[in-house]
Amino acid sequence: MDLVRKLALLLLGLSTVGLGHQPLVASEKTVRVEFRHDGGTLATLAEVVAEYTDGMLLLTPDGQLWTLLKEDVISLEPTEDVMQALTSEEIYNQFKEQLPDGFLVYKTRHYVLVYNTSEIYVRWVGYLFERLYRGFYNYWKSRGVRLEEPRFPLVAVVFGDKASYLKYASREIGESAELMIGYYNMKTNRMTTYDLTGIDGLVPSGRSVSSAMVINQILSQPQAERTVATIVHEAVHQLAFNSGLQVRLADNPLWLSEGLAMFFESPDVSNSQGWGTIGKV
Repeated sequence: MDLVRKLALLLLGLSTVGLGHQPLVASEKTVRVEFRHDGGTLATLAEVVAEYTDGMLLLTPDGQLWTLLKEDVISLEPTEDVMQALTSEEIYNQFKEQLPDGFLVYKTRHYVLVYNTSEIYVRWVGYLFERLYRGFYNYWKSRGVRLEEPRFPLVAVVFGDKASYLKYASREIGESAELMIGYYNMKTNRMTTYDLTGIDGLVPSGRSVSSAMVINQILSQPQAERTVATIVHEAVHQLAFNSGLQVRLADNPLWLSEGLAMFFESPDVSNSQGWGTIGKV
């Protein structure tokens, strides 16, 4: 058995661990719940992923995980209803209330990209995501590892500039946002980044993102390799945690999680799209 497959089987065997001092109790029941968060309340159908002595871990229809203390829960009632994942449109409509004005949505087969940068840039990012999706699944399939299809649409937020990105990201990850140009949040299940290329306004309006001129303009930027690597790196994290390869909020070794993302991220500016290699140094 090769090393890659051994690592994959190790990942598949990881189990969720508790966030507190007491061991969790695994659970699969569905509930109707209302709980407090961010100064407000949320009432929703949810699945109880785990229960602790002092709280619980919930999964909601938009794919978010919520760690709640008992005092956060206003009401909770078991139900026989089956929780259905929200559609791309439903996720966008729910999420856009949390964003400033001016955000639009661009949907691909597997992704929902919420953005306020140029459509040209977002179409290119969406193309990279879908290309990575195919490469990621084909890579593991060829090595005997069968992955699950994502249960929820894969959401990415793409800001048009660093200032707006930092305003949003600092609420989620604090001061470390200054040091990061993109990240994947395991709790919200969303990826967040911003446009580093300055492509907006540099190409004619309405130009197809697949045209060589547009892609060459993006890849000719000094930060092209860093841009491609960051986009793909965070997208790999999201895929790993939505395909069954890794378990969100489990005790995943940092070296393994980051190593997987780096293994797939390698940019290739000689490629017509900027990425296309797996495992390249």
